[in-house]
Amino acid sequence: MFYPDFQAGDIFDERGIDRERGCLVVVRPDQYVAHVLPLDVHAELAAFFKGVLLPASA
Repeated sequence: MFYPDFQAGDIFDERGIDRERGCLVVVRPDQYVAHVLPLDVHAELAAFFKGVLLPASA
């Protein structure tokens, strides 16, 4: 569940997220919100995980 906190600013406007389409929220195991992204930014999501995950071994 994600909702705007208008006292802290509108996260949808700040991140360029379409309110009708929604967003993707990356949450760490400790419940920290690591990233909030629009649903169509595949390259940005891949770049985020490239920085924190090891490559798969063949």
